[in-house]
Amino acid sequence: MCARAERNVTGSSTLLARELQAKGVTTKAGNPPNSQFVIRMLQNPVYAGMARHKGKSFQGEHEAIVDQATCDRVQERLKANDRKHRRGRRTKNPAYLRGLIFHENGAAMTPHHTGKKHK
Repeated sequence: MCARAERNVTGSSTLLARELQAKGVTTKAGNPPNSQFVIRMLQNPVYAGMARHKGKSFQGEHEAIVDQATCDRVQERLKANDRKHRRGRRTKNPAYLRGLIFHENGAAMTPHHTGKKHK
């Protein structure tokens, strides 16, 4: 796990998922791991010696598998990637009234479109 976490500091979660698949690693459900599985695994504080309870993390009684410095670098990388992918999503049909139209109860009305099937 340490080597994989360190590799993710400079690599990609998709490549790491492919490497795990090639080694025959599967999820609890028996499925091959994908990039989202790898990201969730890297965000899990248990590997850094932490324990979770009611949504909060505490120092666990178990030994850390990955040192804190590596965990911090991985988390910074994941945050940077998340910001990069969220920024500037383009759409063919922008919703110009988004955030301007509200229901009488105050809830924002959101745009929605569907495609035609079998055309």
